[in-house]
Amino acid sequence: MMDQNLKKLAVKALSGLENKYVIHYIDSYTKQDLLLKVAHLPKDSAIFFISLFRDVSGQSFVPRDVMAEVSQKANSPVFSMVDTYLGYGTVGGALLSASYQGKKYAEMVVKILAGESLANLQYTDKGNQLMFDWQQLKRCSIDESRLPIGSIVRYRKLSTWEEHQWKIVGVSIIIVMQALAMIGLLIQHKRRRRAEEEAQKLRDERAHISRVLAMGEIAASLAHEINQPLSAIRSYAQAAQRFLKNDPAEASKALSGIITGNRRAEEVIKRIRMSLKKEPFKQTRIQLKGLVEEVIELATSKAQEQNISLKSELILDFPATFGDRIQLQQVLFNLILNAIEAITDKNNTHAEVVVLALQENTQFITLSIRDTGMGIDEQKANSLFDAFYTTKAEGLGIGLSISRSIIEDHSGRLWATNNDDIGSTFSFTIPICEDDKK
Repeated sequence: MMDQNLKKLAVKALSGLENKYVIHYIDSYTKQDLLLKVAHLPKDSAIFFISLFRDVSGQSFVPRDVMAEVSQKANSPVFSMVDTYLGYGTVGGALLSASYQGKKYAEMVVKILAGESLANLQYTDKGNQLMFDWQQLKRCSIDESRLPIGSIVRYRKLSTWEEHQWKIVGVSIIIVMQALAMIGLLIQHKRRRRAEEEAQKLRDERAHISRVLAMGEIAASLAHEINQPLSAIRSYAQAAQRFLKNDPAEASKALSGIITGNRRAEEVIKRIRMSLKKEPFKQTRIQLKGLVEEVIELATSKAQEQNISLKSELILDFPATFGDRIQLQQVLFNLILNAIEAITDKNNTHAEVVVLALQENTQFITLSIRDTGMGIDEQKANSLFDAFYTTKAEGLGIGLSISRSIIEDHSGRLWATNNDDIGSTFSFTIPICEDDKK
């Protein structure tokens, strides 16, 4: 049943519009008939819901619950006059706000308690506010731009941006910062890699210079070693000229001697060229015995000049190592030359340099160069591998420094110790090839 006083007010307010609109008062229905009625209203209809406490069958209801059902079933927009129906299906309008009126009356009470006369207080505000339900506006396709200025729109469904604005901003800042950090790390990595490449290039250049200087130190010995096969070639050639006239068989032997001398000279030159070869750092599988023998052949002439025995004591079943062949030969060659030069006593009847190898674990092989020279001054031992430190009158002090850098590039280490009896031993480790680790 509709509140009759409210119905009278509605009839009075709408009486001037009967000539313009068709107005129906549907308060004599059961709730089910009412819901059926509002579901089939003519086009361009509007429903103004006042209240419904009890229908004609005597069943009681809560008005705003009925409002919600009417709004759900109706094929037209539903309006009301109080804000308590907002959110239950009413589109809205100039709604009577109980909370707004309560606030105004509370302000009047405060003034009265403060001593102001009641006669001076007049409440002229009707207490209505322009309020609308955003979801019902969308449901009825009512554009917000058509609402009166100052209208309050409630229950607006926020967009993802509006609902999570600060979260999105925070996450975006984090993503941007992470992206910048990643870019910075990539730039830093690129610069570091470029710097490492430049450093390796400089180490290669320095190592090459060291090899050239080492070749210069044994140039006289190498010249003598080359001169021997060249002299033999000349002698065999002269003999061949004579034998060609008288004894062709002997001429053939002489020509064979020329070929042999030529090969010997070629081998010496080949060893020199290999030692001076300029290539970037490149690690490969290396058979240690072959590497040592090549270096000993190259340094033998220098040792023989000083009446020094140069030999190796390597077993055959060492696993293959992994490294840059030329640079490892350079280290070994430099250490052998140092060992030869360390033996200054010409009357030393046991003058010798021995190359030894030892496998102490499955990761590295230790290669040692032992001499019977004057040993290492304990007070200068800490400076032995420093750049530009030398005990030679004409030395540059870069050989041992470069050798240590090369060995460290191979993940090994280089060190020196004095022997128990006489001389010193320089040792360095070389990594074993992964395929040969046991």
